[in-house]
Amino acid sequence: MPLPNPIILPPGLIASLYENVLIDEAVASIEQVAKETSSTKKIVIIAEAKTNALPPNQQLFLEAILKACKLNIAEVAVITDKDPMTADHKEINAHYGAENIILFGLSPSSIALPVYFPPFQIQSFQDTNYLHAPSLEDIEADKTLKVQLWQSLKQLFP
Repeated sequence: MPLPNPIILPPGLIASLYENVLIDEAVASIEQVAKETSSTKKIVIIAEAKTNALPPNQQLFLEAILKACKLNIAEVAVITDKDPMTADHKEINAHYGAENIILFGLSPSSIALPVYFPPFQIQSFQDTNYLHAPSLEDIEADKTLKVQLWQSLKQLFP
């Protein structure tokens, strides 16, 4: 007889069940991470990937790019094209309230954006700035692509 699917409770409910325990700080940090990952990110990066997460080398490269823009990874929502939300720009904006969306290795049409624009060009559409570029892997390997990306990012984040 197969086992039923486990029930996963939200951290807030678990915290309310165990109000007087010694690990209260751990629950609080889980709740803080959950709040930070919800609709507070004004910058969304969607990257092409083989799995739901970026490979470590691409993650490090992305962090270096953000550091050069005086941003850190905590200020940015990073998702891959494997996330079902990435099928529609409206859903992304509804969830994150993004002011800037950067696509790595994806075209504007991959998020159902009804406008096309060339790579490295910033395009505004419905109060959101969009930028698309080659994949992180391609940019990391090509110095001219790095320079083009840097020029675009300087315009996006003055």
